[in-house]
Amino acid sequence: MVDKVGNITDNPTGRQVERQTGISSASSNCLKGIFAICVLIHHLYQGSGLLHDTVIGGVLQAFGYLSVACFFFLSGYGLYASYQIKGRYYIKTFCRKKIIPFYEVMCLFIAIYFLANTIYGQNISIWVLIKSLTFGGTIIGNGWYLQVQLVLYLLFYITFRYAKEDRAIPCIIGECMSMCIILYLCGFESTWYEGIMAFPLGMVWCRYQDKLNFLKKGRITFSVAITAFMFVCTCFGLSRILPNEIISVICKSMSAVIFPIVVVVIVSWISIENNVTCILGRYSMEIYILQGLFLSMFHQPLINIENPYMYVLMVMIFVGIGAVITHPITSRIYSSARRK
Repeated sequence: MVDKVGNITDNPTGRQVERQTGISSASSNCLKGIFAICVLIHHLYQGSGLLHDTVIGGVLQAFGYLSVACFFFLSGYGLYASYQIKGRYYIKTFCRKKIIPFYEVMCLFIAIYFLANTIYGQNISIWVLIKSLTFGGTIIGNGWYLQVQLVLYLLFYITFRYAKEDRAIPCIIGECMSMCIILYLCGFESTWYEGIMAFPLGMVWCRYQDKLNFLKKGRITFSVAITAFMFVCTCFGLSRILPNEIISVICKSMSAVIFPIVVVVIVSWISIENNVTCILGRYSMEIYILQGLFLSMFHQPLINIENPYMYVLMVMIFVGIGAVITHPITSRIYSSARRK
């Protein structure tokens, strides 16, 4: 909102974000909900054994990394949108209102996973706990994304805190590329870094949104979406057949970075906001974080569901229940940080 003296206050509306950056906060949350479910479907495909060695299975396998790339894109987009609206005040309060509560939520779920592993009779070493609280691995199922996202938050804060405004985004691009190279050289799986460059792409897309309004025209939207989607499919296909590891990783990373463009172009043409996607968006973080807990729970010696259909059903039910139970706690953490 803009106050009487023309200053931007701390609480911009979704309409303001949409007017200034092209994607409303409501649409962004709906997308997060959709892709949280896509990640869940991807992991259910892996854990249930259904549709393996099929064309549909290959598509479901791609759901995971493409969805996470969209998370990174929306994160970069949202951070820069907030910076455009709130200015330097957003950076000054970023640690207190964004980084610290995000880390507190991570710690909350680390504690939940630690308790669950203790019940299962699995011993967690001190080294694993240290990595869970820092970087390089975590007891949270598929929690690598949270650790990478935390690093991206830190890079965003440090860069926009100390770099000149016109150099901030180029610096972020260079930092993200360096991060990808470092993770590769350190032997991390490609999952950790193949979608990272979607983060600065989201910032670039947000900054130059006013020059991309032509994409909202029906025929152009369709052409761009189809072209970008074919590029994604080509890169993904090449990543599966090329023998050279580095080139294969680059192709897969390119498909991950371009896929959010397909999504954003389509969303600029077709509304995705409805009751279902809004609900999914509200619980997207909890859905993502908790799915690893229940995916493993029903393949434990104590509870081992061999029927794949029953396994899928039980995981989906318990992820939903867990998300509803934990959401008030995570919301309170963020609400408390905003009031400080």
